Amino acid sequence: MTSTWIRMTATLAALVLALGTTACGGDDEEGAGGGGAEQTVKVGGIFDLSGATADVGTPYAEGVKGFVTYWNEQGDGPKIELISEDYKYDVAVAERLYSRLKAEGVVAVQGWGTGDTEALRGRITADRVPFMSAS
Repeated sequence: MTSTWIRMTATLAALVLALGTTACGGDDEEGAGGGGAEQTVKVGGIFDLSGATADVGTPYAEGVKGFVTYWNEQGDGPKIELISEDYKYDVAVAERLYSRLKAEGVVAVQGWGTGDTEALRGRITADRVPFMSAS
């Protein structure tokens, strides 16, 4: 359990770094050019909540969602809007979700499994979207 906690913490730290880098690039929504606390950044989540690895995917997704809640309550940076969905450990579903998330303007994606990560690798590279995977 300790190694899982360390991996999750490291992944979430990478997500925060990606958000910080992306959020600092322009003016905030109010046009004030201030610290960005009023900004909202969209982050995608492709989670396995009901597929072959749901027994570990569900608590992992809950951890990511809990971190987003914690981050937003701190008010020290841009708000995170987590747009997530169950991909049922189905690569074809993950590919459709990625397309939808990209169209919705996410700045980063938290993926889950090896299959979806490998299938999306070329698109992620071409799109230059920060993608963290638990696999």
